[in-house]
Amino acid sequence: MKIGIIGFGSMGRMLMHKFLETGAIMQEELYVSNRTTEKLSEISFFYPKVNICNNESLVKSSDLIFICVRPAQMKDVAEIITPHIQNRQHICAVNACIRFNQLDSIFPGTSCSIVIPSVTGEVNKSVTLASFNSYVSKHEVDLIKSLLSSFSSVLVIPENELGICTDLTSCMPGFIASIFDIIVDEASQHSSLSKDEIHSMIITTILGTSKLCVDQKMSFDKIVERVATKGGITEEGEKVIRSRFPEIVKSLFQHTREKRENTINNFSFEPKCEKCKKL
Repeated sequence: MKIGIIGFGSMGRMLMHKFLETGAIMQEELYVSNRTTEKLSEISFFYPKVNICNNESLVKSSDLIFICVRPAQMKDVAEIITPHIQNRQHICAVNACIRFNQLDSIFPGTSCSIVIPSVTGEVNKSVTLASFNSYVSKHEVDLIKSLLSSFSSVLVIPENELGICTDLTSCMPGFIASIFDIIVDEASQHSSLSKDEIHSMIITTILGTSKLCVDQKMSFDKIVERVATKGGITEEGEKVIRSRFPEIVKSLFQHTREKRENTINNFSFEPKCEKCKKL
């Protein structure tokens, strides 16, 4: 099985490293391309047997192709690779802002999946979302799940769940980091401790809270019950969160949904080359 990765940004780089570090594939089985070739210079140093090539050569050599680019860049990539796509190949779009009807307009009749990893996959603690179109065989589903499960838990979901599930997995590290970054800033206004010291206390507490959930299977409401004793300080702070934070979360999901829908709706693919138009 030959694997191709088009796009060497955050997700493309992570997929390459995790596939190779875990032994999911061999170096010589991997093909990588990127619009800016300078970004690929690090690959030869760490993985000298990985095939560095252009998009056209990658598609001609690969069985499973991960496209790790933005929807707007997908058009340029498609112009190059569509004429070379064969029936045996599988296209995996690593993007939460594209849908199967759009992929079918680019790669008609082709086996396709949409895969959403998370940056936390770098530490092997993540959920990777996967959705498949009607052309995908059970063998291909099993293969992709096997590759992705080498560094994450894989959750297969229907296409209509991609939006909210992306917010809860791939986007969530950014949301969580933003929340606690604000807490660090505000706490520093009430303490002589450095931000680094405050950050360290919060991180340790987050890890401990996570372990309570995982190791002791403690639910969020149970943790609140354990900590927020009646009439205590934690209860007072928890009241503030319960009264004000729900509106923020509601607005967060609304804005991410609108942004996602706008990106999806603004995407269109009209082949320039005559060969592409005939497909």
